[in-house]
Amino acid sequence: MCLFAAGAGARPGLTAAEIADKARPAVVSISADTAAGESIGSGFIVDPLGTVVTNLHVVEGATAVRVKLASGLAYDHVRVRAVDDRTDLAILQLAGFGLPSVALGDSDSLRPGDRVVLLGNPRGREGGASTGMVRRLRTTETGLKVIETDARADWGSSGGPLLALDGRVVGVLSFKLKGARRSKFAVPINHARRLISSARASPK
Repeated sequence: MCLFAAGAGARPGLTAAEIADKARPAVVSISADTAAGESIGSGFIVDPLGTVVTNLHVVEGATAVRVKLASGLAYDHVRVRAVDDRTDLAILQLAGFGLPSVALGDSDSLRPGDRVVLLGNPRGREGGASTGMVRRLRTTETGLKVIETDARADWGSSGGPLLALDGRVVGVLSFKLKGARRSKFAVPINHARRLISSARASPK
């Protein structure tokens, strides 16, 4: 099922609790085995077949990746379908079907002052949610446009979705964007849209 999809009950002005409750089933915990040890982060499913958006730094150099859904369902065989070092994004693929998913919004429509909800799994604890606003839209030292938010975020939430008040994802939290020296920046979801399209177009 796709939450907040057009014609499926999406409406502006949902409360933060309603947004979190509806989107949380599609938010996942990610752990990866790397040479430096275990890396943990968050991500979110964008279609019923198990396409997951997360941060590249969460899975970079991993020899094994595990993904766990809020329902407790876990996947030990996870493929990395596409990556983009500049935006710190990675697209993963689960061998699933009928999975909960969130719909993607249009990050180009964001304005400073817009209210947002951030979901993730801070410090490995599932179900984290915080609210805030878009403080500004800025450009990093590398020329990447990012979303700066004052929504609270802790280690382990990197890769989690930033949602607008209509429940659609408008950004992907990243703690390690090159050229962004402070935390709580999100990559605009329109960058992820392009990477998702690239992953789907490439041979499986």
